[in-house]
Amino acid sequence: MEILGRDAPTCDIRIVYIRYNNLTHIVLKEEILSIKKEQLLDETTTNQKLEIATLKGQLEESRSMFSEIIKGNTSLFKKALEKTSEQQKEKPTTYSEVVRQKEKITTEKNHSHSGSTGPKTTAKEEQRETSQKI
Repeated sequence: MEILGRDAPTCDIRIVYIRYNNLTHIVLKEEILSIKKEQLLDETTTNQKLEIATLKGQLEESRSMFSEIIKGNTSLFKKALEKTSEQQKEKPTTYSEVVRQKEKITTEKNHSHSGSTGPKTTAKEEQRETSQKI
């Protein structure tokens, strides 16, 4: 296909002469422009459809990854809750229990010192002595 320019029989701007299959066709320039516009619109809509499909695919991938992350986080969260509940069972919860455990530790420490000659005191006795000094 060949578009003829100055060699065309008339110089009318609105008419385009196209040689196709050894025949010369007279076509209005407006028709060519409208055809080109339609082709461009078709191409852009096709491109937009492809972009939309791609974005939808990416969105689905993101959703599935996000749901997997949420599932993973909930299982991790459950494990963390189980751990903390186990630790809370092991740890004393009241102040008196904490004091009793400290007393046990101090008495064990005092008993383990074999070289000391002084009297062995407990945490309560130490607390009393410090409070009396104050």
